[in-house]
Amino acid sequence: MVKFPWRERARPLYVISVGVFIAALLWIGLGTGKFEGVHRAIMCIAAAVFAYSLMLVAFNTTRLEVEGGMLLITHGPLPWRGPLVVPVAEIARLRCEPHSGRLILRTRIGEEHVIADDLRQEQCARADELIRERLKLGSG
Repeated sequence: MVKFPWRERARPLYVISVGVFIAALLWIGLGTGKFEGVHRAIMCIAAAVFAYSLMLVAFNTTRLEVEGGMLLITHGPLPWRGPLVVPVAEIARLRCEPHSGRLILRTRIGEEHVIADDLRQEQCARADELIRERLKLGSG
């Protein structure tokens, strides 16, 4: 099994900026002022969406696991995209592209799936190494 915790890819400036924006939205949405009714609700809903994005970064992990000739890719524990199951025999390439910072799975029929993105160069190199060592998949 190979795990990629999302918090390892988080940029501190992003986390701080989103946190400040959430606070501002809540202050506007819950405070008294010229915003009323639906506008206040929209501000609070937007704050909740941004807060969920921070929780995803803090808690979620992408897992790659090979079982019975199938590669299973899941994201959790918080709900995100559904699992992806690909037969190992159908994998043409699974590697991290250092210039884009994306871990990409390409199948023999031409499908392309971005497994993780915003990886730094050293994280890309480590991802390729773990995929070869633990999953026994050539990075192609």
